[in-house]
Amino acid sequence: MNKLRKNLSGLEIVGDGKQVRSYIYIDGAIEATVLAWRRANNDFEVYNVASEDWMTVDEVARTVGLSGVMKAYRPVLHRVGWPGGVKRVALKIGKLKELIEELGG
Repeated sequence: MNKLRKNLSGLEIVGDGKQVRSYIYIDGAIEATVLAWRRANNDFEVYNVASEDWMTVDEVARTVGLSGVMKAYRPVLHRVGWPGGVKRVALKIGKLKELIEELGG
């Protein structure tokens, strides 16, 4: 968004735009984290917190209304984007869903 504020006609996308991510609202992430923490009872448990769907970076740009903006791709590190980045991040959330069902959610 900061890049768009500087240049409304173009958007630089790090990578090729095909990177897949699972996006979640912050409220959902907080709710899931607190739910798992309350259930833990001083035991150590690990839960993936994510949404059930995935989007590409290009889909995010279209969803927020950037379809008319010229995109400039910067294919860094085999087109995955940031150093240390991966092409696809899609977390399995079955364990968290079981916890929600167990607690009647």
